[in-house]
Amino acid sequence: MTTRDANVFIIQTIKNFIDLALEYRQDCYLPENKFIRNRKMNFKHLLLMLLNLNKRSLSIELEDFFNIIGKPDITCTKSAFCQQRENLDNHFLKLLNHVLVGSFYYFYGNKQKRWKSLRVMTIDGSTQYLINTPEVVKHFGVQVNQSVEVPMGRIVNCFDLLNQISIRQDLVPIKLSEQLIANYWLYYDYLPSDAVYLYDRGFPSFNFMWLHMHNGKEKKFVMRCRKNFNKEVEAFYESNEKDKVITLYPTQKSIDELSQMEFNITEKSSIKVRLVKIELSSGEKEILITNLMSKKKYSYRSLKWLYGLRWGIETEYDAWKNIYQLEVTSGKKPLTIMQDFYATVFIANLHNILMKEGDREVKKKTKGRKLKYKINRNVTCGLLKNRIVRIFLSEDESKILEEIKRLFVKVGFTNNCRI
Repeated sequence: MTTRDANVFIIQTIKNFIDLALEYRQDCYLPENKFIRNRKMNFKHLLLMLLNLNKRSLSIELEDFFNIIGKPDITCTKSAFCQQRENLDNHFLKLLNHVLVGSFYYFYGNKQKRWKSLRVMTIDGSTQYLINTPEVVKHFGVQVNQSVEVPMGRIVNCFDLLNQISIRQDLVPIKLSEQLIANYWLYYDYLPSDAVYLYDRGFPSFNFMWLHMHNGKEKKFVMRCRKNFNKEVEAFYESNEKDKVITLYPTQKSIDELSQMEFNITEKSSIKVRLVKIELSSGEKEILITNLMSKKKYSYRSLKWLYGLRWGIETEYDAWKNIYQLEVTSGKKPLTIMQDFYATVFIANLHNILMKEGDREVKKKTKGRKLKYKINRNVTCGLLKNRIVRIFLSEDESKILEEIKRLFVKVGFTNNCRI
């Protein structure tokens, strides 16, 4: 299957899901008594409006939207739009992204990138500045910056580094840590097992490693840990050894916490992990702790390269905030902020998928050159505006995708795309 065919099937799958959503309301977080009447802003119009990167005045966005869908005579007030969007649970947009992600992995098949047969994931957190209203402050909380209370939410993201896809994400109150959310995902087995997970040094703990290794099918991990994580790690840091297997035992606190999760462990329970000391070009030393035990299959050099990929999630957060303008919301309530958050994630994922075909075209055009080139994400994001609506309304998905690819390659392929 070509990349174009895969992208067409992905779009068709999402369109079918949207069409079936009202039929299976309960499974799609849609209320039973809403979206029944045929309004100007019906369910599909509302959804496409939310996905259309609305960063200008709502009045202008609504006027443009009805022009795009070929109904310029229809007028919809801001008030009517805002009332209608309150009927849409933000979890529907989250579910829509799950459909997109699942479709990507299914239709891309062996075209998706892996490392030693594993997907490479990382989980990390960030923050989102929010509008200052009593309702938003009550829901998300505030963070004190230089004696000023700033409304802020916590973002947690599980990101496929090789395929540039966000597979699971949440926007939660600022008081909740990324470690807590990651534990929640692991405990409820929300994360795929055919992956290796990379973590920064704020994550390692006995409980966290135990959940990877003993909750459902084992999940591989590589975590950077502090040199004073425990006495064995500290001794390893000071030694001349670069690679060592150690056994970890739980503290009483770990036993109590895991017992609350219904794991039956004692002070004799243990896990075996591997320590790897990475020497950076700066002379600094980092300690990685992992359950990738085979030194032959997972060599010192390959683990050093692998952990270096983790920075990709910081690049993705930068794109969310600066390219897709995540913090510019189209509403002032927690519900509308959450809707905009999941709509942004969906568009970022879809954009990354659509760029893959353009990148293949660019690779052919630049074959033999010294520099490597790719599609410029910043430039091509603007090309998606309004075309998002056309993608999901068009009866010929291949035609509109060809138009988008041609524009991506023509406008988004510049000398500034050096990698």
